[in-house]
Order: sequence, then structure tokens, then C-alpha cells
Amino acid sequence: MPEGIDGGIEGAINRAPTSVLARMLREARAGHHLGYLDVTVNGEVSSELRAVLDRDARLLGNELLGVPVKVRRAPAAYHSTEQSEMDGPPWLVSLRLLGRAHEPCVVGVYDDRFLRAQAVSTWQAMLEKGRTCFLLVVDGYLDDAIEPLTGFFTAVEQHLME
Repeated sequence: MPEGIDGGIEGAINRAPTSVLARMLREARAGHHLGYLDVTVNGEVSSELRAVLDRDARLLGNELLGVPVKVRRAPAAYHSTEQSEMDGPPWLVSLRLLGRAHEPCVVGVYDDRFLRAQAVSTWQAMLEKGRTCFLLVVDGYLDDAIEPLTGFFTAVEQHLME
């Protein structure tokens, strides 16, 4: 974790993930370690999910925290931005979304274990580099979790306003 951020999340298992994320965002901002909020979706993103993430992440980052927001899809976006998040300045908080289920390929055969492994290994690598990074795993398809994801962002926003 960047200097000035409480690296221990003792007791976090007993706290709501929304309060943990809100606390880390608050600490990062207070310690001047929040230059932007990164929201990365691992896998395909429907236009409906993209619109929800754009709206909710921008409300959280731009309006409540006063920082820029990147909403992107991985692994396609890795080629241009992932390296900067690993080697660049530590001024970001990253929230990564991964669904356990994915749509089957239209042509050919694709095992999504690689996508899941890539999401988890990137999250681990960012933590090892001292980045504040969260991996939110949805049990099912991401598109089926639009309402719970909206509730997640709303709860984080409410914690930040407390």
C-alpha cells in the first residue's frame, strides 16, 4: 500500500465490502494518494452494464471524491494502460469486476479459466506493487448483477458521505 495508507484491513472480513472500499478511498484521498479511480471489468461488457458503471463510477469518483475516473474493459485495455498502473505513480485506487460465468464463444472453443486467472493475477500483482486494488467477483454473469452492482456503488457513496 502507498505510504500513509493503513495497509492492514484487520477485521475487514466482518465488515461490508462497501465500507472497506469507502474507507480505503477516504484514506487514499486524505493521504493525497488518490489521483484517479480505475474501474476495470474483466470480460465482455454490455452497453447496459457499461452505462451503469459509467454513471455510478463517475458519480463516486468525479462528484464525491473529486478525481478522474477510468472505466475500461480488460484484457483488451491491458496493452495500453496496465503497465502504467504497475510501474507508474501509486495515485490510483482500482476496483476490478469479474463474473464467474461468461457467455460461450460464437465460433471456436474458449475456456474462460484464462480470463479469470488473468484477472486474479493482475489484482495480486497490483497489490504486490503497493497499489490499492480490489477484486469484486460476481457469482454468475455480470449482466445479471447490474442491480446489485448499482446497490454496491450506492452503498459506497453513502459510506463516503457519513
